[in-house]
Amino acid sequence: MMIKWMVKLVFTLRTPRFSIGLLTAVLMSVWLSACNYATFDEVTSPSTTPEKVSIYQLVLNSDASFYAQRFIFHPNQTWLSLSYAPADVSASQPVSRLAMNDDLLKIRPIRTPWAPAWDREAVVLGMNRILLSHGVESENMRVRMIAHAVVASGWRQNVWNFNAWGVRQGSWEKNWYVMPTYEEDENGHSVFIADATWRAFDNWEEAIDDYMTRISADSERPSYREAYRHLRSDTVSFRTAKAFWHALGDGNYYTASDFTGEKFARLCGGVRSILRQKNI
Repeated sequence: MMIKWMVKLVFTLRTPRFSIGLLTAVLMSVWLSACNYATFDEVTSPSTTPEKVSIYQLVLNSDASFYAQRFIFHPNQTWLSLSYAPADVSASQPVSRLAMNDDLLKIRPIRTPWAPAWDREAVVLGMNRILLSHGVESENMRVRMIAHAVVASGWRQNVWNFNAWGVRQGSWEKNWYVMPTYEEDENGHSVFIADATWRAFDNWEEAIDDYMTRISADSERPSYREAYRHLRSDTVSFRTAKAFWHALGDGNYYTASDFTGEKFARLCGGVRSILRQKNI
């Protein structure tokens, strides 16, 4: 379809009817855009007809028109990484607006390290400054959140789109990205997931807000409410750090059983030692 369209365009440019051809192309582009956005809004309404859904699929399943429209109307997005409605969606099937939006929110992963890789002191102090600047005043909370970020992103600073705590996409309705990972199944076997999806944050503030919203006293998951109780605890102890990590695991925050609560508690001790050496 793309080649056929380009051939027609070249032929038009070689004729005296250039102005008419160009005007027609512009009007066609505007018409396609109108169909796209109008159908996008109407597709989940009770009055949706198969014809409307069919038009939506026709427009979005044209690579050239889709990418051209997204580049024109959303120039600041990473438009080359966007995807669209799958071709196997039948015109007679209801199409979820959330699913459409979800595909349009896929972005390219961008590295966002908060400190030089492998510099442990810089990693600890850098995240401590970020947490302090965003209102996390409790030293104990900062220690546990820093340790959690180190577990998720590593001393090597493998962090993309400010997702320092390794949060999977889940019910997230904003930008997301794809990054392969390994997870542990119920039998303890490591499983490679090539198309794992993750939350993409715009900045550290959004990442921290998301963390504090999920791990809170109002969380829907009882284990996260338990984790929050240990996260904010004023008790400086091996047992408290261990309990926090176990509560996260009970809530399926992570699947790696080899990184135990004991290891996390020792990591918290190392983080606290660095902060106190700097009198922070």
